[in-house]
Amino acid sequence: MKAALIAAVLAAPAAFASARFEHREGLTLEGGWDDDVLLTGAGGDEVGRVAPMVQLALQDERLDATAGYAGDLFLFRQRDAAATAQALALGGRFRATPRLTLSWAARGRYANDPLALARWGLLRPSGDALLGDAEASLAWQADVRTTLTAGYRQDRLFFGLADPSSGAVHAPYAAARYRLTPRDAIGLRVRAQAFTAMNDPGVLGTSGGAFAEYARRLTPHLDLELSAGPMAYGDRDHAPALVPRAFATLEYAEREDRGLHVAAGRDLVVGAGHAGALVGDLAEVGGFWEPTLRLRLEGRFGFYRDGLVPFGVQGVAGYVADASADVAIGGGLFLGAGASRLAGIGAEAGGLSRDVVTARLGWRSHGTLQGE
Repeated sequence: MKAALIAAVLAAPAAFASARFEHREGLTLEGGWDDDVLLTGAGGDEVGRVAPMVQLALQDERLDATAGYAGDLFLFRQRDAAATAQALALGGRFRATPRLTLSWAARGRYANDPLALARWGLLRPSGDALLGDAEASLAWQADVRTTLTAGYRQDRLFFGLADPSSGAVHAPYAAARYRLTPRDAIGLRVRAQAFTAMNDPGVLGTSGGAFAEYARRLTPHLDLELSAGPMAYGDRDHAPALVPRAFATLEYAEREDRGLHVAAGRDLVVGAGHAGALVGDLAEVGGFWEPTLRLRLEGRFGFYRDGLVPFGVQGVAGYVADASADVAIGGGLFLGAGASRLAGIGAEAGGLSRDVVTARLGWRSHGTLQGE
């Protein structure tokens, strides 16, 4: 695949003469201890992990396109069953005219291991799961300060045809944003949702809402975004309900050697409880820091909860926390160590708890090919 993309860039016509192709590859070998392999309290085991990674990016004056793959294979000394996780992501942006831009993104993630699922914000004690989401949008720069956007997003969870939790949400939307100052912008977003089940041909529930948005560049490298507003939700089993939605994100990116992401909010989502709408709460903080050219530190904490509409009661809640440190030893090789904890909160979580500590050896490469 890599050779084909390189050949395509080299053979590109004059319109793509300035194309730039980047590729990153990596492989991590890890060994350590998992204190609750089956998530039943039956005991732990020594664990080994093999994790390949590939990222590709193509950039031109009008086109940005990316593709990435990451895999995890967990092997245990005392148990024959392995745990796996696979993730594939595609994204891009095409500037059709100086004012009109088409953007797209799609991700597919499969896991049969609850720790991997929790890293994606899904708490489920056991069973395979396939997660997918896709989004496409058109943005029109009406004038120097005004941007109009229309798009469609779909989120899907699949646990098997017979599982009542397998379902999807379809969400068309439109938004307008107006830049007040070089640092401040306000906007309005309207969105509809239709919730469906894999084993039910009808629509389980619908929602519609309007949200006020505010964005501010706090510093040249720190961005804050806020969104809030009501959603009207109705289905065939419950009376119409008003559900508040709110979301906040904080992003910091000063240089390539450090970054910070903070997010918190509530929305109507599809979850692991049942097909149809659930009230989803989350709070996440994560970041990385490279204090020297050879040392990289990473950490993340995420709290997740899915509950019943409209107030999120009888929900399944839990958190996942992980931290790691890697030291480069030359030639793209690095040595590192990591620790993670997955734990449920409350009786509904069924005593979900798991701790993993590991040491690892890894390799990363990075290459660039510039069109001539």
